[in-house]
Amino acid sequence: MEVSGERSHHILNIPGIEMLKCRLHAFAAIYLSYDGMQDQIMFIVVWQFEIAEENIAAFEAAYGSEGPWSQLFRESPEYKGTELLRDAYVHGSYLTIDRWTSEEAFRSFRKEHDAAYEALDRQSDALTTRETRIGAYAI
Repeated sequence: MEVSGERSHHILNIPGIEMLKCRLHAFAAIYLSYDGMQDQIMFIVVWQFEIAEENIAAFEAAYGSEGPWSQLFRESPEYKGTELLRDAYVHGSYLTIDRWTSEEAFRSFRKEHDAAYEALDRQSDALTTRETRIGAYAI
């Protein structure tokens, strides 16, 4: 069955569809990235970002595996890494998946490094057009 352009336009504008799409992207990324690693990773935090063309290189440097976010997180031995995923079809759309040994480890890190986390967050704001926390998941 073919859906007309007008009808498909209305389907894409259903309230909440963007969040549903974000969650589907996140779950697909989680499944593909962590298949077989469940015994090693207990807690992940997923963010989605929209980035303007002129900020893409700086964003990738900041949120990549050697960027300041990963460097800050590595101050905790409970941090297990970050995946930066670039959407293959939507230019400027990214996901980050931060891996921790447990929710308690993540919460402890946030409590101990709150000032540094908030300062880096303020510095990073200029790189993003939109930032959405998709969720925090126990595996």
